[in-house]
Amino acid sequence: MRFYAGAPVVSRSGHRLGTLCFADVKPRHLGPAGAATLNTLADLVAAELDRQAAHAAAARAAAALE
Repeated sequence: MRFYAGAPVVSRSGHRLGTLCFADVKPRHLGPAGAATLNTLADLVAAELDRQAAHAAAARAAAALE
């Protein structure tokens, strides 16, 4: 592996869920715009995971009321 770039995926509550990463066998350079894009993508992943967790919690609460 000649290139690796990663950004932490952190939930709204502050839990580190993992890392969004890109790897390649070719050497590459990640500039400031690429790093910003990678961080934005990691934030989008965290937001989607938070959304899915909230949806699952709401479904469990609705099922408990039945």
